[in-house]
This record gives sequence, structure tokens and C-alpha cells, in this order.
Amino acid sequence: MLKAGLTSLRRLLCAAILLVLIVCGAEVAVRCVDLALAKPAANSVKQTSAEDPTGLLVPSWFTHRELRPHAMAKVPCRDSRLRVAVRTNSLGLRGPEVTVPKPADVYRIVLLGDETIFAPETREVDHVTRLLTDLLQQRSQMQIEVVNAGLPGGCPLTEYLLVKQRLLSLQPDLVLLHFDWSDVADDQQLRRRTRCDRDGTPLSCPHTTLVAT
Repeated sequence: MLKAGLTSLRRLLCAAILLVLIVCGAEVAVRCVDLALAKPAANSVKQTSAEDPTGLLVPSWFTHRELRPHAMAKVPCRDSRLRVAVRTNSLGLRGPEVTVPKPADVYRIVLLGDETIFAPETREVDHVTRLLTDLLQQRSQMQIEVVNAGLPGGCPLTEYLLVKQRLLSLQPDLVLLHFDWSDVADDQQLRRRTRCDRDGTPLSCPHTTLVAT
């Protein structure tokens, strides 16, 4: 009876150890894949992708990735053979410089999202920020200003960190967030590398190429 119990216990221990080894192996594999995918972007001066055809994305200590400030790129237009000029301001946001502090007669809206909002294939004059500005301006006596804070590959986590680190200085009157289910999946993946305070509030999400492994 005792021998049978010891045999069962040994089998359970072996199964538990095997399960732990499988989980550890999977974690190592995921980290290796992440690192392998991240290295080309870090070593290249300007590397484009479907997510970021501008090649302006760089690793970030706070929001995982960010757009280079005061940068320019040209991207083929989605609806014509023309090339769209994409510019970033000092905050690494698409569009012109934003006045800080905010003028008293300005109602400022910050539009957050991923590459859908960044929309590099769309001209600034045709962008949703411009269309929303024109639409609201017809109904307001205040000066309406819509800021494009779209970040390619962004998710609710990185957008929260972007607001906390940079965008509060813009004194927005309204913040709008656009996201879809793919952003939720990106959010869950990045939270494994997020640094939080004692209460679990996210502080930063450094890119894998910036953190010693």
C-alpha cells in the first residue's frame, strides 16, 4: 500500500516538473521570438512595415514604441499615385506643432488610436482630424483643434502611457480613444513587460531592445 502511494506521488511530481519545464520553455521561446523581431527595427535607421510604412517608429522606454519627433516621410497615397507627406512635431505626433499652454479660446480634442488613426496613407487635409475639426467648427464659436495622437501598433495600454507621459501638457478638453479587438490582444501581450507601481498602475512599458535580458 505504501509502495503504491509512493509510486503515485513520484508520478505526480514528475508530471508537475514536466509541466513547469514546458511553461518555462514556452516563455523563453516567446521572449526569443520577441527579441528576434525587435532587433531589425533597432539596427535599421529606417525600416518600414505594413503597420508603419513611414519607418518613423523607434523603440521607447515608456510607450514600447514611439514616433521620432521632428521627422518627415513620404508614403504612397491609398487612393492615388501621389505620395503623402507625413510629418511629426516635437511630441512625436503627426501634424503641426501644438501650442502650449493652450490658448483660452481653443477647445482641444486629442484623438488616440493605432495606425488606423495615424493613417499615413491619408493626406492631412483629408484626415478624420481635419474633417472632425471642420464639422465641429460649424457648430462652435470657440476655435476647435483636433490633435492626431495615433501611434502605429498602439493599444489602450500604450495610449494611456502616452497621455500620462506627454499629452497632459496639451491640456485637452476631450480625449477620444479608438480601438478594436486586435488592440485588446496587443494590450494583453505588452502588459507582461509593463512596469507598475504598488497599486498596479502602469508606469512604463520599455521596448525589449532597451532592456537588458
